[in-house]
Amino acid sequence: MERRGEEHNCDYCGIGSEEEVVQCEECRRWFCNNKAQTNMGSHIIIHLVMARHREVTLHPHSAHGQSQLECYLCSDKNIFQLGFIQVLQTDNSGDTDKNVIIICRAACLALEKYQDLTWSQEDYNAIVTEKMIADWIVPSSPPERLSCGYSVTSQIIG
Repeated sequence: MERRGEEHNCDYCGIGSEEEVVQCEECRRWFCNNKAQTNMGSHIIIHLVMARHREVTLHPHSAHGQSQLECYLCSDKNIFQLGFIQVLQTDNSGDTDKNVIIICRAACLALEKYQDLTWSQEDYNAIVTEKMIADWIVPSSPPERLSCGYSVTSQIIG
């Protein structure tokens, strides 16, 4: 498929602002978090599943900056194993802050404590739900912008 627009536009539909795309770490292609008309999932999730790729990096100008999604504790980068939890962190003065960390569900979630962080397994939310990346990490495009992209069908995807 011929690319149109910016380098970071979605390889499937051609749309996506810097905040709305992620890069596949294995093939270096960009994909958005919009769901295909086939309802197979968002474009990035379809690509990852079909290509058997597992790692993504956020765009440098996204709300979270250029960062590869990985487990805070063990550095696992398999997006399908990652989730997020709100943790309570106590500093040296005894004050407690709430933060969000990304951890894997394989081994690290069961720890429920790491250094000065504590959490409950019930508070764990997967990063990939309903065949999309969590919207607070990679938002989907607003409906008015979706009509500007390529029409994406299962034939184009794969």
